[in-house]
Amino acid sequence: MSKGHKPGRKVTNHHTVATPCEIREQLKLAYENSEPDSAKRLSIFKSLHAHEQKHGCGAKWISK
Repeated sequence: MSKGHKPGRKVTNHHTVATPCEIREQLKLAYENSEPDSAKRLSIFKSLHAHEQKHGCGAKWISK
């Protein structure tokens, strides 16, 4: 596993739940602190989305 990901963590709630991930949290914080409608904010969003897709971290919907 890469940095920030803990193997064996499972989502236990039926609502959206995020798996703890240090890299994701850093990207999310940078996105929230960036200037709205800027190229840097869009770049950070793309990086955050790519990270979540690659590692499967982030909010997930669980079907009942």
